[in-house]
Amino acid sequence: MRVFYLLGYCLAALFLQMTVFSAFAPGGIIPYLVLLPVVFAAFWSGRGEGALLGLWSGFLVDIAAGYNMGQHALATAATGYLVGLAHNKIYKESAVLLTLLTFLATVVHQLFYYLLLGLSGVAVSPALALGRVIFPTALYTAAFVPLLFRHFYRWLFRYRWREQEY
Repeated sequence: MRVFYLLGYCLAALFLQMTVFSAFAPGGIIPYLVLLPVVFAAFWSGRGEGALLGLWSGFLVDIAAGYNMGQHALATAATGYLVGLAHNKIYKESAVLLTLLTFLATVVHQLFYYLLLGLSGVAVSPALALGRVIFPTALYTAAFVPLLFRHFYRWLFRYRWREQEY
């Protein structure tokens, strides 16, 4: 049931990403907000839920974009899996650590995506991609973590408590 709520968060993030933040994109950089629920879920629940949510949210992005079908899904699922590896290894109550992890996860996601673009025949300059897209997108995306951390932390903690009660 929690996956459906998280998919709802991903859908809302996709809507905001493609409407509000596309209209007000400083330097053409748009935060990859769809990755935030994936990172939060993978960080608190592990690699299985992170990969599954990443796959489904990536498919939502692919459907909304309408091109390069499956590339966002693969990149987001791989990123969710990798973030899920830190599930039991990092202190979960720190917004600073989760912000840093989100920054790294966004960089990894963008690198995966550009690798998949290269494999599909789209040539992208690595220096241009790193300097003008990947790092600014990662910074912009990670800037939202302190704003959303407490909300997700309370929600996931409450849900886990209810789940253990029965």
